[in-house]
Amino acid sequence: MSDSLSPLEVLQTTFPGIQASIIEEMIASGQIQEFPAEMVLCREGETGTTFYIILQGDVKATKIINDVEQRLLTTLKPGDFFGEMALIHNAPRAATITTITPTKVLEIKKEAFSSLLDRSSSISISIIRAVSRRLRENDQMAIDDLRVKAAELADAYQQLAEQEYARSEF
Repeated sequence: MSDSLSPLEVLQTTFPGIQASIIEEMIASGQIQEFPAEMVLCREGETGTTFYIILQGDVKATKIINDVEQRLLTTLKPGDFFGEMALIHNAPRAATITTITPTKVLEIKKEAFSSLLDRSSSISISIIRAVSRRLRENDQMAIDDLRVKAAELADAYQQLAEQEYARSEF
C-alpha cells in the first residue's frame, strides 16, 4: 500500500465494504499521531487502551522468548492494525511494537473502538480475519520452534549415546 494514501483511502482498503460514514466516524473518533523511527508504540505485557491503524510507515512486532531472546513476529505496513486483542480481552499486550521508519498511525481509544465494532460488521470481520491469520502464523512459529528443539534433543541424545559407547569401550 502506498505511503501517499489519505487516511480515508487506507481505511477503505483495510476495511473493504465499510460504509463511508463509519470510516469518517473512525477517523473523527481517533487521533492521527506521527512517530520517528525506532519509537516504541506499545510494550509487551503492558495493559492497552488503544487500537492502532498504520497509515504510513512500517513497524515491527517483537516478543521476548524464554526471558532472553527478542524474536521478530512480523512487520506491519500501512493498512495493518494492532492492539485489538488487548482491548477485546482486557489483556496485556502480547508484543512490543516499534516503528522501523517514520510512521503515522490512527489511534482509537477503547471506548470508541468498542462502539465501532458494535456498529460495523465490516470492521469486525476484518479484525477476525487478521486475528485468525496471526494465530495461524504464531502456531506455525511454535511448531517450527518445537521441530528445532526436537532436533537439538535428538542430537544431544546421539552424542550422549556415542560418549557412553566410547566410555564402555575404554
